[in-house]
Amino acid sequence: MRYLASVMRFVVIVIMYIILYRIVKTMYLDLRYVKNKDDEEEVDYAIELMDCPESIDIIKGSVYPVHSEINIGRKEDNNVAIDDPFISNYHASLYIKDERLFIKDMNSTNGTFKNGKKLRNEEELVNGDVLKIGRLVFKVIG
Repeated sequence: MRYLASVMRFVVIVIMYIILYRIVKTMYLDLRYVKNKDDEEEVDYAIELMDCPESIDIIKGSVYPVHSEINIGRKEDNNVAIDDPFISNYHASLYIKDERLFIKDMNSTNGTFKNGKKLRNEEELVNGDVLKIGRLVFKVIG
């Protein structure tokens, strides 16, 4: 009986650490793009996460500003790093050129979709466009 009680205590502690880890990771992912007030600049474009599987540690409604360029992919050196097997290491790039927002697929395995159509070349984005990258759906703001 004592053995069972010890095991149960251990299991409860492990579960508590897992929950704490997920909370801290979610907070980190949300806050890593918050800028200092001194660095603040006006942002004309952003993408908002509209839908994603619950297994991915990203909160629906998260907004990612596009200052000059952001890269989306699985690798940690992307501006938006998403741990999803349907997203390539370097999946897509959003950038501003001539004060307009563009997207290009970085030769990803599963492709990048704009308003339901697979990207072939770079394409201009406008407010309200819907992007599908892996299993994630983003909406263009700006």
